[in-house]
Amino acid sequence: MSSNIQNNNSSKKIVFVTNSSKYFFSHRISLANFLLENGFNIVAITKIDSSDKIQDKFSANFKLINWNIDRKSFYPIKELYTLIKLFFLIKQEKPDCVHSMTIKSVIYSGIVCRILGLPMVSLIPGLGTAFTYPGIIGFFLKKIAIFLYKISLNNKDFKIFFENNDNKETFIKLKILNPNNAITINGSGIDIEKFKFKPRNFQDNTKRFVLMAARLIKDKGLIEYIEAAKIIAKERSDIQFILAGEIDPGNITSFSKEEILAMLNGTQISYIGYQKNILEILEQAHIFCLPSYHEGLPVSVLEALASGAIVVTSNVPGCRDAVLNGKIGYTVQAKNPLELANAILEISNFKSYPQIGYKARLAIEEIFSSSIINNIYLNTYMKILNIKH
Repeated sequence: MSSNIQNNNSSKKIVFVTNSSKYFFSHRISLANFLLENGFNIVAITKIDSSDKIQDKFSANFKLINWNIDRKSFYPIKELYTLIKLFFLIKQEKPDCVHSMTIKSVIYSGIVCRILGLPMVSLIPGLGTAFTYPGIIGFFLKKIAIFLYKISLNNKDFKIFFENNDNKETFIKLKILNPNNAITINGSGIDIEKFKFKPRNFQDNTKRFVLMAARLIKDKGLIEYIEAAKIIAKERSDIQFILAGEIDPGNITSFSKEEILAMLNGTQISYIGYQKNILEILEQAHIFCLPSYHEGLPVSVLEALASGAIVVTSNVPGCRDAVLNGKIGYTVQAKNPLELANAILEISNFKSYPQIGYKARLAIEEIFSSSIINNIYLNTYMKILNIKH
């Protein structure tokens, strides 16, 4: 980017709003750094997770503001206070544009930006539990979510990004937003320098490693992964299953640690907990599984594809988009552990690294790389803020 554009951007401030600093660092730090390099001032309003070492992750050129949002709360008074707090935080920062992501952050930021007359860029990273939770509770959660989305997103100055077309069409059909403001984008972007390609060894005498790395919630397909491992253990002893991830108490479908240990008892699955550097574990995996019930566009799947692991994921919105509808990975029916087990066995029977792995890496470089995604966002900001190239 030219120095002239940097000069044009030098007084422009973008405020990111999200419900978790972990999410921000894992999904948006690349974009924030890219915008900083191109002359923007960057502020992040987020709930700072106690386990994060902010000084190790955040540049001195960033401003980080704690916002005490509770993802799981439904108490009206508490939520009103959270909304009011965000209003004053954004008003105090006087941004030129707000970039919001994650459900509550998008809704609350939209309301605040409509009141303050600010443009907003939002990312809907998936429909979330509110759209998929079963029963009467799920019915009312969905109704409330739709109502709040309509209040917050129906504005001509907002640009709303979706990570797959299914989710975008759902919002359009529900008349939540203007179709002209809805844009599909291929995820958060993968750092292809960090996630280097390494074809796995599929020779006969090589033990196969299968990895699932995700938040330990029901909607990620954890039960199906465990059941598939049990099915395969009856036939093969050379396939080792690994589970990485942490409890997510902020999600209503999360398992407790005790529940996880009980489900894993008697299985051959190695549970290794949360891994700060997932790349070290990922490079050992021949197969990566994410049998999720719904996604936006799963970063974990894209990282696995980039590194050379063969992916098996659910044939649901987001997951199938990440593997280009089966062209660069395997898709199986959601909530079907037998089909998942059969796919894992099919891949495990390969005698050499499959061609699909090479196709996957090429797709990551040409479609899903962070440089491509970051530039799409940059061009969006420049149009909103009337910045000329």
